[in-house]
Amino acid sequence: MIVADVTLITSHRESGPLVARESILCGTPVVSTNVGDVATYLPSEFVLDDPTPEALADACEAALETDWSSSPIILPHRVSAEKVSQQWSSLLQGLEEEE
Repeated sequence: MIVADVTLITSHRESGPLVARESILCGTPVVSTNVGDVATYLPSEFVLDDPTPEALADACEAALETDWSSSPIILPHRVSAEKVSQQWSSLLQGLEEEE
């Protein structure tokens, strides 16, 4: 299994980004540019308005040094592991039916 220590999102434009939510549900910390709605649920020190290479590296180091068990990231209520699992199952069933 491939495991990540941190998810780094460097996008200039995103609607979500969904990968941030997926990473959090997997227990992986996220560092991101200020895109989509990440600023509504990520701690401010991990959302960068001026994402220079140095700032991204510093935020990644801070994310790796953070004890996430004592301060976990809480996603908005509309996102849960159960809801994502149900949506994936529904999508896969739909693909099977098309074949």
